[in-house]
Amino acid sequence: MATMRCRFYENHFPDVEETVVVNVRQIADMGAYVSLSEYNGKEGMILLSELSRRRIRSVNKLIRVGRSECVVVIRVDKDKGYIDLSKRRVYSKDLILCEERFAKAKAINRFDDLYMKTAWHFDRKEKKKAAAYDVFKRAISDPHVLDECEISPEVREALLEDIRKKLTPQAVKIRADIEVSCFSYDGIDAIKEALIAGKNCSTDSMPIKARVVTDVDDNDIKKKIELAELEEEEGSDEEDEDESEDEDDVSGVQQCRCQFKCLISSLMGVL
Repeated sequence: MATMRCRFYENHFPDVEETVVVNVRQIADMGAYVSLSEYNGKEGMILLSELSRRRIRSVNKLIRVGRSECVVVIRVDKDKGYIDLSKRRVYSKDLILCEERFAKAKAINRFDDLYMKTAWHFDRKEKKKAAAYDVFKRAISDPHVLDECEISPEVREALLEDIRKKLTPQAVKIRADIEVSCFSYDGIDAIKEALIAGKNCSTDSMPIKARVVTDVDDNDIKKKIELAELEEEEGSDEEDEDESEDEDDVSGVQQCRCQFKCLISSLMGVL
């Protein structure tokens, strides 16, 4: 997590028991001096007794200069500007929530000049830090959510353009294999209706395309016909009954091929 010299939220100081992101600046005898990344780099201090619940054998194994850490605010003196912090009092669930909030706030607070009228406005409205992240994401599909912000149309369009560049989710292509079968008398018509119903769910933002795939290969049918013709030639000296049976087999395969082509053509007409 990189250090940023800006204030992510409207309040100048963090609240007591709030989990914040800090960057370690210096390690001294009494503890570690850090800067609060979300509060314009305000200086805070982590006493040695607040670094770990266990006995400290090596401070460098617990905390290092230049590294970002999630810590808990235990005391704030706004008059003197003192902020006391603790690393040992951070719980796993608070650590995860802090990292998620920091990532969201970092994403939206690049629009420095618009804090007061946009990001902080939505934070106050929702009574939640970094709440503007979700509002800005909604603005991608519904720009009217920004109408309540006191900004000019030109600034609004510029803001929307930046939001779309930074927060628009990447398009994802999804493929699914669906087996459709119907053994009733009007099976082909039923399959047609099913495919048409699926195609009708397509939209401009989420197009749906279908392609007919079958286990029966036209090349396999050709090979069977060629094999049948070859067997017919080799068996020309056999009895007339055998020759008649071979001709019936070839005729049956050709008929199956014709029916198969009609079925595929019928289904492809739907797509």
